[in-house]
This record gives sequence, C-alpha cells and structure tokens, in this order.
Amino acid sequence: MFCATAQDVINAIHWAREQGIALRARSGRHSLEGWSSVDGGLVIDVSRMKSISIDHTARTATVGTGLTQLETVTALGQHGFAVPTGSEGGVGLGGVILGGGFGLLTRSMGMACDSLIAADVVVAIGERSAKLIRACEDDHSDLLWACRGGGGGNFGIATSYTFALHELSDVTFLVARWGNHDQLADLLRMWQRDAPVADEKLTSALEIDANAIELCALRHGAGRQQLLAELAPLLAIGEPELTFIEGSWPTVYREVDRGPADVKLWKFYSQFVTSPFPEEALDMIVRFMSNTPSPASNFYCTSFGGAVRQAPPGGSAFPHRDALFYCEPGAAWNDPALNSQALAWAADFWQGPAAVQRRGLRQRPQRCRRRLGTRLLRRQLPTAPSSQGDLRPGQRLQLRAKRARPDRLRRSPLTWTNAVSRPGHDGPWCWTTDEPQARNRKPLRKGRGDPDPVTGPPTTRQ
Repeated sequence: MFCATAQDVINAIHWAREQGIALRARSGRHSLEGWSSVDGGLVIDVSRMKSISIDHTARTATVGTGLTQLETVTALGQHGFAVPTGSEGGVGLGGVILGGGFGLLTRSMGMACDSLIAADVVVAIGERSAKLIRACEDDHSDLLWACRGGGGGNFGIATSYTFALHELSDVTFLVARWGNHDQLADLLRMWQRDAPVADEKLTSALEIDANAIELCALRHGAGRQQLLAELAPLLAIGEPELTFIEGSWPTVYREVDRGPADVKLWKFYSQFVTSPFPEEALDMIVRFMSNTPSPASNFYCTSFGGAVRQAPPGGSAFPHRDALFYCEPGAAWNDPALNSQALAWAADFWQGPAAVQRRGLRQRPQRCRRRLGTRLLRRQLPTAPSSQGDLRPGQRLQLRAKRARPDRLRRSPLTWTNAVSRPGHDGPWCWTTDEPQARNRKPLRKGRGDPDPVTGPPTTRQ
C-alpha cells in the first residue's frame, strides 16, 4: 500500500492487525537483506511522503519520511542549510536518521540522528489499532532517544522528522586516486592514524576496489590549499591523481554520490573500529583485496571522531561514539555462479581483521573493554576507571542511565502486540514478533545510512 499521509499509515496498520497478517514498511528500497518486503503480508510504502517545511527563524526543518538524501540536501541547500546525511542520494532519509547515519559531514556536524529534535511516529495502541504520536524533548522523550540511532522498525512507523539545521556555504571536495595497490598498507596505516584526529571540519574516506584506491575528503571553512596541507602526509605516498570540486554543498553532493549502478548483487559486513588495525590486520586486508571475487568488490573506511563523540542533548541510542572509524568489506557481483565465492569472501574478510584486532584488544588495558554493558565514551572518560568506585557521582549516573535504556526497548518490525506501558506515558509504543531479527546491509558506496525507516537495526551507515 502506498501511503500519502500519516492517516493512511494508521489505516493500513489497523487493517493488517484486524486481518492478523505480517507487515513491513518501505521507503528508500535499500534494504539489501529484503527486510522491507514480506511474502503473504502487507508492505506499507511511505516513499510518497515527501513534504518539507523550513522555519528560518528557528532554523529547523520538518520533512516527510519519503524524502531521499539527495532530495533533502537539495531542498535545504537552496536556503543555505544542511543536515549531516549519508552520501548516496537514492537512500531514503528515514532509515539513515533512525540508524544513526554518517557521511562526509559527520565529523563536523555529528551523526545524522544528532540533528533530530522531534519525530512523528505511528505506534500500536490497544489490540488492533494504531495512533500517531510526536516524540520530542518534552513528550515521549524516551522514544526520541530510541529514534536517534536505535534502528528502524523497532518502535513504530515514522512519518516525519524535525531537524535542527546547520548553516553551510561552499565546501571543497577532493578525490585522490592511486591506480594500483602498491601503497595500500602504507595508506591504510597513515589514514587510520591521522583521519580520526584531523580538524573536525575535515571528513575523509578510503575505498579500495580490485584495481585502485580512492581517498575522498570533504572540507568546509577552508579552501583547496588548506585541504592539501591537512592531507599532505597521505598525498605524499606514491603519485595519486588529484581531482578537486569546489562549490555549494548540493552541487558537490552530486559528485560525492558516485556509487556503481551496474551491480545487482551485494553483501556487506561492517565494523566500528575503536583502535587502529595492527600490522597483521593490515597485511590481511592487502591479501583479501588482491583476491576479490569481482572487480567491483571493495573495502571501505570512513573517519569518525570529532563531533561524533558529542551526543545531542537528551542522548541517543547510537552506541558507537568511541569509534575511530567505520569500515566494511563488500562483495559486489552480477553472475549468480559467483554467489558462494562472493559470500564466503565477504564473510572471511569481515572475520579476519576483526579477529586479529580482538586478540590485540585482549592484551590492552581495561579502557579498551566494554564494562557493565556500557561502552565508555572517550569524551566522558579519557581513561576508563578500574571500577565504578573510581567514577565521579555524575559519571556514575550517566553509566546507570545508559545501561537502563536498552532494557526498555523491545525490538522487531513485524507483528503488533500490546507492549508494556512506560511510566509517564499514555500507552505502549512498541511492537514485537516471533520472527528473528537480522543484520541489515544496503548497496551503498559511501556514507552508509539505513535502508528504510522501519526495517530493523542496521549494521552501520546506513
């Protein structure tokens, strides 16, 4: 069913619950694992909900969940505004926001979900019905917290989002290309050292395919010469070909959005990296990239740090703020005869460097570990304490709050039930299912965001 309004969504959910059938919601159609479709059930398509309203005085925008990232960037850019998004234009905005969302503005503006200040969400009510509620700082604040990176499809169907806007004028975008893998280990080693601690207005990404290496970097607030100076250690390795684009963010965004369009089959795995890859892992990456199942198969990394470490007021469910960078091996192919080879390559690639890194972490101090189910943010605790007794009172309260929050969430996207009402709220807002959750991936090239606003927790971008 194609919905044009929130009432259409309510009606669709009401009918599905009366009939006792499973449902899915769909927006940008980037759920690689197929979690935005269902056999024998109802697909609620919100891709036509493309409204946008900008309040110049308050510097906020309210947008429909059906907008794509390119449509959002273009509409806001006409007024000199931006919100951080992923970098592939065809991805639905809703899934990006609900899953966290990162791209080439991440280090300066934070995660996409950090700009979210309110969301309209259709939730379960009673035995068979649904209703629209608004999650904001003053009302249903726990749902707003969950919508900031908790993953789509866990709590309801989002129909619109309200963002705090950032002013953004011209930007400088650089692509450096090395035509072989001769310097791959050196580039990875230098990039993972420098990129997470660079100026916050600089975000960069490395992408390696079977034949070449590309560095993409976006800087605002400075020109070409400043960008070259900041990237000098990387650009001194080998003899890369350099391409510059300077202009407004919407103009540059169209060049950033350069994902391959001729590949039908994809499989990604993702990792949020909290300490640099050791030499053994770097050597393993070089070996995997010398033996790809297809020319388009790749390894992608994008830098974190900067504003990512600062959670928005009220906090967020996004759990990876201490990451230095995000990376993913991705198999891309067209011939079904390569299915087994490509899937095995991607799975082995994902497990190999990660296992090496885990072995290294076990030999590091406690500050690299999870404790009590909570990942300690470096911005709060530069050196993690050996016990809760070492925490200041305010820090202990923060940890308790972070541990308590996930226990309040019941996660799944399929059938609606009566969830337990939360204290201080007028009714349940979760749904649950007996079907297993699965990790979502999507066929994106850069700045991954989630695939759809209601399709289950992401493994990243998207």
